Amino acid sequence: MTYVPPGFAWVQDQDFLWVAAGEFLLALGVREETVRPLGQLRPLYEKWEQVE
Repeated sequence: MTYVPPGFAWVQDQDFLWVAAGEFLLALGVREETVRPLGQLRPLYEKWEQVE
C-alpha cells in the first residue's frame, strides 16, 4: 500500500481522477467533443494496469 499524506485521500479515488482530468482538459480549452471519447480509454487503461 502506498503512503498517502493526510488530506490527499482523493488521489486514490479513480472516479474522481478521471472526472478531474476531463474537467482540466475542458478548462484548458480542449473542445468537449474531443474530451468526451477519452472516457473510452479508462477500461483499456485499467486492463493495462492489471497486466503490470
